[in-house]
Amino acid sequence: MLLGDDHGGDPAFDSLGCDRDGNRQPLRAGRGDGQDACREVDPRSHHLYAAVNTGGPFDVYVVDVPSYEVLSAFAVKDGGVRLLVPFASAGLEADCEGNLWYVDQDAQQIYKVDSGETDWCVTDIPWLSETPTSGTVAADGGTQAITVTYDATGLQPGLHAGQLVITDDSPYTLPTVPVYLTVRFADVPDANQFQAFIYAAAGAGIMTGCGGSNFCPDGIVTRADMAGYIERALNGPDFLGHSYQGAFGDVTQQTPNANYIQALVDDGITAGCGGGNYCPNDPNTRGQMSVLIVKAIEGSDFVPPACTGIFADVACPGNQFADFIEYLASLDVTVGCGGGNFCPDANISNGQMAVFLVKGFNIPHL
Repeated sequence: MLLGDDHGGDPAFDSLGCDRDGNRQPLRAGRGDGQDACREVDPRSHHLYAAVNTGGPFDVYVVDVPSYEVLSAFAVKDGGVRLLVPFASAGLEADCEGNLWYVDQDAQQIYKVDSGETDWCVTDIPWLSETPTSGTVAADGGTQAITVTYDATGLQPGLHAGQLVITDDSPYTLPTVPVYLTVRFADVPDANQFQAFIYAAAGAGIMTGCGGSNFCPDGIVTRADMAGYIERALNGPDFLGHSYQGAFGDVTQQTPNANYIQALVDDGITAGCGGGNYCPNDPNTRGQMSVLIVKAIEGSDFVPPACTGIFADVACPGNQFADFIEYLASLDVTVGCGGGNFCPDANISNGQMAVFLVKGFNIPHL
């Protein structure tokens, strides 16, 4: 890899990024009203700091990214006196020490605000090393070759991503270099049509495979499986669900993914399969899946627009899932199963499920 700098100096080469446990997940939905000035996310705590420009009582809101719950809010003050006048916000940045740098366009000032959190920057990627880590680049088109070495030892299968950050003593900011490492499943070759989505879902910790370094791409997704996939996609890879409270007659605490099933209920995403049951071992159909993903993305109270009949095999009106299926298509999450059809009653394979999750939850993929 050649990195050039047309100014003299001593650039330092270091790695900065977020691996599987530190992915910055995008917001599920935005206000869209132009009032948000800037957002910064702490990759360790998954707290998002959003500066607002509304003239309200607060200048910054703190949001938990996995759940999108507002944790707190505050105004920028000095000695108890609020510093910003309404609509003065012009930007927000965060540094590695956890300081927020808030731009006041009215006073032409930049304020340093302690976020109360430290170690924002992930300063090393364990599977990446660079040689050399520093050096001198001559002015007027000088270059420095950098050797990047990858080491997959101890990594789980999936796509791992980071950024190579180059710092120097010139007045210019150098672009970061994205770096990727895909650790393979034994049964998912490059020729698999879903491989990019499979490795993205695995790297994000949403779908971790079926054991023995395999993913079982042709395996059928059950309703119990779906609960785990949806809740991890919604709340992050470390989320373990909610303590099972006996929501369904056919689910016990020993049922696989019982805690995720309870979380689906608590989130208002599912009411089961009827008769007080959840049917955890039944295959999850494509029609059922469309409802779960849309409600997870948009919220349990979301009502999609009325269907217009874009798929030949989805009666509109008539099919109970039609509105959700067409809304999912409008988000470019699905184009159907071919031939102008959606196949709403068909089962879903693990490979197909990876596509729905990655597209539906905006999980980065190659």
